[in-house]
Amino acid sequence: MAVIALATWLMTLFLIAEGAITLAAFPLAIAIAGTVYFGPSVALAWGVVVFGAFAFFFGMPSGYSLLYAVIYSGATWVAAVALHRFGFDRLLSHPVRAVVAWYAIVGVVMPALTTILGVPVLVAGGVASADGGWLLLFVSNYISDSFSPVSLGLALCVPIERMTAQNAPAQSDTQNRSEMLLWVLFAAISTVGVTIFGKDWLRHGINDMTPAYFLLLAWAALRFSLSFTTIATAAVGLIVVSCHTFGLGGTPIPATTSDTITVYANLLALTVLAQASSAMTSQRRLDHERAVEAELGRARLKRYFSPRIVEDLLAQRGAFDETRAQRAVVMFADIVGFTTLSERQTPEETIAMLREFDTAMEGEIFDNKGVVDKYLGDGVMAAFGLPDTSEVDVASAVRCARGMLERTRQLSKQRKEAGEQDYRISIGLHVGHVVAGNVGSERNLSFTVIGDTVNTAARLESLSREYDAAIVISQDIVDAVRDEMGEKADTLLADFENIGAAKVKGRAESVEVWVLRDRGESPAAIRSA
Repeated sequence: MAVIALATWLMTLFLIAEGAITLAAFPLAIAIAGTVYFGPSVALAWGVVVFGAFAFFFGMPSGYSLLYAVIYSGATWVAAVALHRFGFDRLLSHPVRAVVAWYAIVGVVMPALTTILGVPVLVAGGVASADGGWLLLFVSNYISDSFSPVSLGLALCVPIERMTAQNAPAQSDTQNRSEMLLWVLFAAISTVGVTIFGKDWLRHGINDMTPAYFLLLAWAALRFSLSFTTIATAAVGLIVVSCHTFGLGGTPIPATTSDTITVYANLLALTVLAQASSAMTSQRRLDHERAVEAELGRARLKRYFSPRIVEDLLAQRGAFDETRAQRAVVMFADIVGFTTLSERQTPEETIAMLREFDTAMEGEIFDNKGVVDKYLGDGVMAAFGLPDTSEVDVASAVRCARGMLERTRQLSKQRKEAGEQDYRISIGLHVGHVVAGNVGSERNLSFTVIGDTVNTAARLESLSREYDAAIVISQDIVDAVRDEMGEKADTLLADFENIGAAKVKGRAESVEVWVLRDRGESPAAIRSA
């Protein structure tokens, strides 16, 4: 923009009768947008068009026409490559960065390239004359090659990006459809009034309507999508250029280069202001949506994981969303005799007891780096070793189970002292391979683990009634604890009894079972094991 401003100022130093910018520059915008999204074949086709136009319509010798076509075709391809390199393909997700890249490459660098290389070819081919000075010729060509791509080119790119981009962020005008139709109506009335009846009620044609178009574009930039705003801006640019080129609605055709530059400088400022405002509005909306989504994601993770590791999980984008098979420890904990307890309490007292229980169990699970899979009314399901496994997952699960027993004892003691119903819990543990991931509908996804390991852990917990045990674990759990802890395993497994093989519902083979009966508080040595 600084270079364009300098070029505009330099052109005002020269007064010539020909306009420097005309409708002829708009095909260049189409060529750039096409090359960006559809590949170098569009740039090649553009080169053919340039060659044909200058060789057959302007009478430039074939050699010079070919060289001029190669310059424009090559510059178009280079601009497209540079735009991809600087992230223009993320136009809808990072609009401000993409629009800045567009201005820098298409509005500044590419016109400089085509001007420096192309103008000498035009002069040598007899199409342009340097009698008015090389500087004026360079500046005129530069302005011509920069305005149209900045205006129309960006307006073409945004809707094409929406059609071709995968997983593009939502950017709809559906909610503002009535307002958008009202905008179109005002713009149409203004345009028809100027182009057809302007000579009867306006003194300077389209120039008198500049404040109205400014307000219309500001309205579009602040209220509608980037797609709509860029198209609207380009449409206004076409209307203004057409009026000044053909004298529509009594618009005075610029008689000097100074008059022409004044028109296009104002139009360029209007275009850039509207596009940049729309890009910043879209960026602010996207940033807000991302912040909300991140907060929702953080809230979802806090349902399952300890707050201490939620931020680490958020940093590992995709680690939590991918479905995967892995080894994990599954735990089921349940309040024994809940039905009888609930009959002795009011509904409000039962809910308060469940909240108290869930809070205590969740705290113990999180303290041992476990994951709360789900709450089961009068119970809880947890897993250890998610999302990443460690060398002490099984030992942590057993330590957690014993800690849950101790917390329950403390809660029961407090409830007795308060004259409320006390209770006890039963726990089942098994280790093996599970499938972990988000299940459910798109509107109600929840993280869980499934598989035979889960079913076995649930069946082991139900065996606690049969064996009058507080914790029931499988032989696989015992073996894994011994592998993880070595000599310290006996401390953690203290008081567990091997009761032999037990038939588990849903499994063809029996499971070697160990049980821990609730005999009072756990020794401090066990809690620190």
